[in-house]
Amino acid sequence: RLARWPIGQEAALERQHADGRIVEIRAGRMPNGGLLATLTDLTDRKRMERQLRQVQRMEAVGQLTGGIAHDFNNILAAISGNLQMICDEAAPGSPTRTRALRALDAAESGGATTQRLLAFARRQSLAPEPTDLNALSTDIADLLSFGLAAGVVLDLDLADDLPQAMV
Repeated sequence: RLARWPIGQEAALERQHADGRIVEIRAGRMPNGGLLATLTDLTDRKRMERQLRQVQRMEAVGQLTGGIAHDFNNILAAISGNLQMICDEAAPGSPTRTRALRALDAAESGGATTQRLLAFARRQSLAPEPTDLNALSTDIADLLSFGLAAGVVLDLDLADDLPQAMV
């Protein structure tokens, strides 16, 4: 086929070998009737291109995460402020105060999650803390129970001897 190929024009083909190496083969006709072919190992270049694309994707995810976390943090601040006012105005021991305190705890937990998201977005190292997973699960269940439809029951089955986890 190359015998009929126009002089000065080349054909290129990439091929991945069984061992993972990627090789580019270029061939073309020379004016003297000969053939010039080159083989170039593209493995490192292709690997670096993949790594660059991965870094670019992670950068985009970080920027998106940071923006969402910042917006969410602002929303939580407004919610927390209003919940605090409800707690201050409600009678001690009243159901309203109890619910507002639970929701305020959940908002504070959401704030901690937001800080972890912001740390990810800024590429900061996270500082895991020992966390009582049973207490965290109970707090989340309390928050979720307010939004459940009538007749839906959220049942937690927690281990009594569960050790703290670094979260």
